[in-house]
Amino acid sequence: RLEFIVDATQRVSYDPAVLQQDGWTIQKVDTPEEGEAFHIGRRIMWQRHEAIVIAFTPDETYGGLWKAAYVEDLETFDLEPGELQNAIKKWDNKQKQLNKKRTSVRVAPPSGSTRFSATANFTIDGIENGIILAVPTSKAAQGVLWPARVSHVVEGNLTASG
Repeated sequence: RLEFIVDATQRVSYDPAVLQQDGWTIQKVDTPEEGEAFHIGRRIMWQRHEAIVIAFTPDETYGGLWKAAYVEDLETFDLEPGELQNAIKKWDNKQKQLNKKRTSVRVAPPSGSTRFSATANFTIDGIENGIILAVPTSKAAQGVLWPARVSHVVEGNLTASG
């Protein structure tokens, strides 16, 4: 029973009906000129964890508060305007780093030897037709398939059963 009570208490912190009753805006607006609810749905980084802004409420003291929820466990927290801007910057920086890693091509540093340079970009004609696998005759390696040769285009699509 205690688990159900804890789950219900946590759900109240991000339930849309409860948030609206408490005065939070949960409807995202299309442009920043329409209001601060523009940030609803935006991903942010807060305390080294990914979160999503789920609501906004005007506040006399801070100018506005945003409610966000961690993606991992849906635990909610409130952000002031400055904290939200920092969280958005952290998310944007993380995305830039991930994109940079994805687009960067790692090139092996040139070695002193050119012995294998001729085979660095080695391709096999007909590899798109598939590879014929063989079964070893050794009892120790039974069931382990190894590439025997490249199949010829006239062999068509062969399956493992033949």
